[in-house]
Amino acid sequence: MLRIQNKGFTLIELLITLGITVILGSVGTANYFNYQSSVATEAAAAELTGTLRDARQRAISQDQSSAWGVYINSVADANDYYELFYGDSYAAGTVVSRTTLSTSVQFSVPAQGSTLEINFAKSTGLPSGEYTVSLASVRNSSIAETTTFNTTTGVITTVSGVASALTISSITPNNGLNSGSVNISNLAGTNFQQGASVKLTKTSQTDISCTSVSFVSTIKLTATCNLTSAADGLWNVKVINPDTQNATLSDSFTISGAPSAPVIGTATAGNTQATVTFTAPVSDGGSTITGYTVTSSPAGGTDSNAGTT
Repeated sequence: MLRIQNKGFTLIELLITLGITVILGSVGTANYFNYQSSVATEAAAAELTGTLRDARQRAISQDQSSAWGVYINSVADANDYYELFYGDSYAAGTVVSRTTLSTSVQFSVPAQGSTLEINFAKSTGLPSGEYTVSLASVRNSSIAETTTFNTTTGVITTVSGVASALTISSITPNNGLNSGSVNISNLAGTNFQQGASVKLTKTSQTDISCTSVSFVSTIKLTATCNLTSAADGLWNVKVINPDTQNATLSDSFTISGAPSAPVIGTATAGNTQATVTFTAPVSDGGSTITGYTVTSSPAGGTDSNAGTT
């Protein structure tokens, strides 16, 4: 007898096939959206770069007998935009055009909720400072275009990808007393951005947010840090760029208390001199005392090379 068997898929085979189909569909969808985001970001960056180069060229040719610039507004919870203007500053200048970004693209540098004014000098066309501008996809922030400016040549360059990695190499001075503020004259590193923030951090302690942070260049920041009542010991230095990149230099800053006063013992008068004995302070404030200053009263002389006893 001839038997005909109908063969089909088992339930397990069907489930496996369905699973593979879903995975392939998800990958395809993700790739499609990433492609769309990449296209939109590249297009927005190309248009921005064109506007920046236009502003520079107009400044070189002294159009309107004026300097030119681009004002960028990274608007929180709304479409970002930038404006082409001429004049010594945006506030005192005349806006020529405004370009609003699509809802799929936003500025990551400057950070959301902040602005950036880029000025090109009349005749030379050189930018007034070192700037970094980054556009990123709203859907995927790793899809980005970063524009940089050469302050020597004025060349404007745009590259794909997020800004180069932020690093911190040193801080000067690297210590301070917890009785007041310290002015940081040179926080050195790489790829600092305008609008960066600086703070000192220590485990189990409240962060010290530094103020008056000044962007000197991509390799140097200055700031003022209030150390009043801060815990003694080693602290970390942390820099956060507007695009949220951050770097930390561990145990690089020492905070110490002021030493207590020495106890004066005896003062013996001599010929145009005096011998003073004293006892060293009970506390050195966490740092080695390297010397003492003895001043007579009424004024008669000062010895800044006093010994330790």
